[in-house]
Amino acid sequence: MKINLHNKHLYMNQDHEAYVIRKLEKLTHLSSLLQDESVIADVNVEKARSRSSGEHVEMRVSITIPHGILHAEVLDSNQITEAIDLIIEKLKTQIEKYK
Repeated sequence: MKINLHNKHLYMNQDHEAYVIRKLEKLTHLSSLLQDESVIADVNVEKARSRSSGEHVEMRVSITIPHGILHAEVLDSNQITEAIDLIIEKLKTQIEKYK
């Protein structure tokens, strides 16, 4: 799986990048479809502000697989690690349905 990370208004240090990549690579153990080199995971991380909740992290992950796309997003997380953990849980259920 090829993983593309995109940041907007946010600096991701090497620890955060490694954490996101490690979590996404663990998904490849759930299905042989994700082990193909043609599978691309696009990760978009953005720092956003709202009047009600202040600053928060928005994360969107789209995984292009043969014959489909898996997509998950978290729009109101306080930390990058929290956001990727929630997204991984959402993607796991989609992968189970896709099998």
